[in-house]
Amino acid sequence: MSLMSNGRLRVLFAIACISFLFLYHYRTQELEIVAQGISADLLKCQEQTDSVIARLQLMYDHKELASDLLNRERREILLKKEEFETRVRRCELESARVKKDLNNCQADPAGFNAPPTLAPSLKQAEMLLLKEKEVLQLKENLEQLQHILEEKRLEIEKLQNEKQTLQITTENCLNKLSLQAAVSRKIRK
Repeated sequence: MSLMSNGRLRVLFAIACISFLFLYHYRTQELEIVAQGISADLLKCQEQTDSVIARLQLMYDHKELASDLLNRERREILLKKEEFETRVRRCELESARVKKDLNNCQADPAGFNAPPTLAPSLKQAEMLLLKEKEVLQLKENLEQLQHILEEKRLEIEKLQNEKQTLQITTENCLNKLSLQAAVSRKIRK
């Protein structure tokens, strides 16, 4: 009986060993598949990170270029604005002076002793109209320049928003990578 028990124990032990080896082999294969999946995910995430970093660098370079262009345009616009405002003031003063001379002449033609160069004439009226037209054109140019300045400001704001979005995406991807790396290390241990 002890022989039979011994034989049974050996068979049970052999079955237990085979079951253990089969289970160990099956779990090892499962872990290898999981590790390969994580590896593929890590590679994909790394590629996405590289892509996002490249896009961020491109966006940053573009933002810097746009910022430089905007600053240059802003300076040019301010200079033009000052020039236009000066010209507008000169034209308005000249227009007011000519109108005053014209009113004085119309009110008292006999009493108006204007020098011959200031005497109202058709030519001066034309000059007055030209000056007023120039003032209007300068005001339109000023409005256009202010509109361009606003567009550039909005463009920079949009680029900054895109940059923030890309930074958040990169951070999320890096967090996912570190989490997957931690899981991978746990699995390997």
